[in-house]
Amino acid sequence: MAQVQPYKDTRTEEQKYNYRKMIALNMKHKIYRALKEATKANRWDPDRACYLDPTGKIIIKPSSVTLETLIESLKQEDEQREMLQRKLKKKS
Repeated sequence: MAQVQPYKDTRTEEQKYNYRKMIALNMKHKIYRALKEATKANRWDPDRACYLDPTGKIIIKPSSVTLETLIESLKQEDEQREMLQRKLKKKS
């Protein structure tokens, strides 16, 4: 039986950055759409002084989140995933 080869990321750092930037832009647009929908539905919580999504979670303003912050968080997630794959590879 053939052994399964783990995925090896061959993208350059620039390609990774561009991909993370695209994902971060989509995340920011999602935040904007959620805020727009909450304002239209008038889901203002006077106790917490914020808008809420349909499930009751707080919606932040898109201007309070920078694109670079989102990109950095995506980079950290990628690094953690790679580190976990290396640990699993060493155990095998």
